[in-house]
Amino acid sequence: MAHCIPKKMNKFLSIPNKKLSELASVRELRAFVSICHHGSMAAAAQALALTGPAVSVLLRELEQKLGVRLFDRTTRSMRLSAAGREGLVFAERILKDLGDLHGGMEDVASGRSGTLRIAATSSLAQTLLAQIIARFAALHPLVRIEINDCAPNQFQDLILKGHVDLGFGVMERSDPELQAHAIGKDRLCVVATAPWTLPGTRQMSWQQLARFPLVTLRPGYGVRASLDQAAAQAQVPLQIAYEVSLMGTALALVEHGLGVAVLPQSLLHFSRCEGMDMRALVKPAITRQISIVTRRDQSSTAPLLAFTQLAEQHLGSLRWNRCAA
Repeated sequence: MAHCIPKKMNKFLSIPNKKLSELASVRELRAFVSICHHGSMAAAAQALALTGPAVSVLLRELEQKLGVRLFDRTTRSMRLSAAGREGLVFAERILKDLGDLHGGMEDVASGRSGTLRIAATSSLAQTLLAQIIARFAALHPLVRIEINDCAPNQFQDLILKGHVDLGFGVMERSDPELQAHAIGKDRLCVVATAPWTLPGTRQMSWQQLARFPLVTLRPGYGVRASLDQAAAQAQVPLQIAYEVSLMGTALALVEHGLGVAVLPQSLLHFSRCEGMDMRALVKPAITRQISIVTRRDQSSTAPLLAFTQLAEQHLGSLRWNRCAA
């Protein structure tokens, strides 16, 4: 929300009634404040690395623009007038705010501070994203992170509408207004527990999957579209026993022996799957691209670039060990 100019300051400077060229300049304000702090024009000129006449001109121009005398002058001294005392408060505040503005923007530009808004689907937010943010926060403690853990069908819309600075996840549909920077791959695997025993030791086919009751996400949720497409490609009818909305729910049903599920390798890698059997699905294998997704018309910031680099390094360092590659 924009901050309004205090009424007292507004009255003093008559800002609404002046053209931009008639407003006090930073150089004039600095000259005025320097004279007040150093006690004379000569001392102010030396502090500002200017000549005495130059400081005198700056002061005169400021008084003309403000329509008041800032100093009561005699042949031997110059003292702040009543208007000058009031004006000094505002001048110091303006110069301080300008200094804070420059310092703050330098911190933002360098990535030392700022805000980074991230959208991620819930499964990735609970696994990969949490680890990356922990490392990012340790390296960039002054950058505020805002997380929007969302449903898969909300992911791209949040980015398109500018509600977040980046998306961390999988683009389910192409969009000319979005660009995806690939940082790693994720594949779908089969997971089961007693009483179900998966064939083989590392891989299984879709024909083999068709023999089992399947716990899967509802149409329109997450990996379901990829699952249906691969089953159609393999010409395999799936035996769907349960349809749910969350991958965590699917995994819980598998844990209680209610069927097998096809879930992302990333979720299985970070989940507590003790006693569960896992296989890589092949013929065809389904690989999903994990990306940093941004709008094409969006300018990059230092925090965004730093997060992208860290996320890419983190995914590259992982060794999936719960599901064969």
